[in-house]
Amino acid sequence: MIRRGFWLAAGAVVGIAGYRRATRLARELTGRSAAGARAAVRQPSGHPQSATARISSAAGFVRDVRVGMTEYRDLHVARSLGSQGDSAAADGQRAGRSA
Repeated sequence: MIRRGFWLAAGAVVGIAGYRRATRLARELTGRSAAGARAAVRQPSGHPQSATARISSAAGFVRDVRVGMTEYRDLHVARSLGSQGDSAAADGQRAGRSA
């Protein structure tokens, strides 16, 4: 058990160190600095978004996701019920033919 814990910890340390090095290398290759990465949150005008704008944007996103999930569920249920009904009807027709 101690060996597993050691390898788990070693893997976490190596993974974090590797991730940081890969991120640093990617920044060097693309020419982006850490300040450039933080500036991505800003609007095209260069001004940071207000908290209310972020909240309303998040609320709109959640609303869109819920609508999409509802549409998907309705479509999925309709197909599932239709396919079950079709297979039951086909089974009934097969049973009628063999009788």
